[in-house]
Amino acid sequence: MASTRLNNTTKEEKTFFGSNPVLRNAKKSVYQDSDTESASYKGIALKCLIFLIMMIIGVALAMFLHNLNYSTIYIDDDIYANTAEIIGGLASSVLVLALSIVCIFLKKTIPFFGSLYCISFGFLYAFMANIFKEYREPILLAIIVTLSIFAAVVFAYMSGKIRLSSKFKQGITIAISALVISSVVIAIGFFIPGLREISVFISTNPALCIAFSIIGIIIATLSLVKDVDTIHEIVESRISAKVEWKIAFSLIFSLVWIFEEVLRLILAFKDN
Repeated sequence: MASTRLNNTTKEEKTFFGSNPVLRNAKKSVYQDSDTESASYKGIALKCLIFLIMMIIGVALAMFLHNLNYSTIYIDDDIYANTAEIIGGLASSVLVLALSIVCIFLKKTIPFFGSLYCISFGFLYAFMANIFKEYREPILLAIIVTLSIFAAVVFAYMSGKIRLSSKFKQGITIAISALVISSVVIAIGFFIPGLREISVFISTNPALCIAFSIIGIIIATLSLVKDVDTIHEIVESRISAKVEWKIAFSLIFSLVWIFEEVLRLILAFKDN
C-alpha cells in the first residue's frame, strides 16, 4: 500500500512539474531546500518593484545627461543631443539585447544583470523620447496600454476566468519560438543578397508591420498569462524562494515585450 501511494505521489509530481518548464527547473529546490523560506507573492512583487525602480533610475539618468550642456550635436532644428547621451543611448541599445540573452542562459546572474538590463531599457526609451519628440506621446500611450493589459490579465486570472492546461502552455511556447525564429530569419535576410528584398518588403510594408505587431501583442500577452499562472503554481506549491528573482524577471520581460509590440503598432498607425 505504501509503495502504491509513493508511486502515485511521484507520478503526480512528474505531471505537475512537467507541465511548466520553470517549475521543472525548480524541482531540485523543492527537495534540497524544503526547510527554507518558500516563494511568496510578496517576495516576487518586491523583486518586480526593484526591477521597475531600476528602470526609473535609467530614465532619470537619461534625463540628467540630456540636460547637460556638453558638446551638443544638432541633427536638425528640433533634434539634438550631447555626446554623453549619444554614447549612453548606443551603449544601452547594445546592453538591452546582450543582457536579455545573458539572463536567459545564466539565470543565477539575474539579480545583477537583470537590474542592469532594466536600467539600460529605461535609459534607451527615455533617450529616444528626449531626442525624437514625436515618440513621447506614443511611448506614454504604450505604457498605459501595457499596464492596462497587465491589470486585465491579473484580474481575469484571479477571478478564475483564465486557467491554463499543459497543452495550452506548450502551445504558447511553440508560438513564442516560432515568432523568435521568424524574426531572426528576417534579420539575417538583410545580409543575404537573395533574401534582402524580401526582408526589406516585410519590414517596410505597412499592412505586414501592423499584422506582425498585433500577432506579437497577442503572443506576448499569452506569455504574460503563462507567467502569472507560473507564479500562482510556484507560490501554492511552496517552492523555494530562490526562484523569485527568475520569475520576477520573466514577468518584467513579458511586460517589456508587450510594451515594445504596442509601441511598434502605435508607430505603424502613426506613420500611415
